[in-house]
Amino acid sequence: MEEIDEDELFLDLVEARRIVDDRSELHFTVRRRTVVHSEWVVVAHGVRETRLTLGPHGWLSLESSHPLLLDHTDTMGELYLKERATEAGEVLAAIWLAHREIVGEWRPLARYLNSLVDPLDLLRGGMGVLACGPQTLLNGYRDAITPLVETGSLLPTGPAKRWVVGGMWDEEGMWVEEGMWVEENEPLVALVLPYSDGLSVGQNQSRSSWLVAQSVDARRLDG
Repeated sequence: MEEIDEDELFLDLVEARRIVDDRSELHFTVRRRTVVHSEWVVVAHGVRETRLTLGPHGWLSLESSHPLLLDHTDTMGELYLKERATEAGEVLAAIWLAHREIVGEWRPLARYLNSLVDPLDLLRGGMGVLACGPQTLLNGYRDAITPLVETGSLLPTGPAKRWVVGGMWDEEGMWVEEGMWVEENEPLVALVLPYSDGLSVGQNQSRSSWLVAQSVDARRLDG
């Protein structure tokens, strides 16, 4: 039997659908160049977040420690400014570099910066919430800009939470959907599919596919 180098294999994500009980089902074709090697279905249980694109990807990985997990597992907080920045652009550049060092391109910086005001205006003004998010990330921001501007305390706001949807039947027999925020207390994993153009695997994290879930299992469909 011919041995196949995994570097020669590519995954085609041909279908992705959300099903009941917070599960997602992904259908893959594994191919070697243009020849189909095998077909698989991957089921993710307790899905918290997804960003999936159909098409070719590199070999998937399942990570229990990954920057994508910080939003779901880290303690959340707020980082405050305490003084005006004389060089606002330099401070913002330092924040950007710290962000890239901690989470790469997996998350955009704008996700965590105060969205109510332009960051440069906030830095020049010198007061208010600079960023909100995982404390691991906020500590990185604070350490990066401490030589440039004084920050206030990093205020913890509590553990990561998730939105749980429920509901009840009303007096007229209609289902009324309700939901609430609950603390995230389950161990989570990130399933990561590197971006590929179908010929080679790239390092473009912003174009890679991924999901965050409690667990993932797989089975082969063609034998």
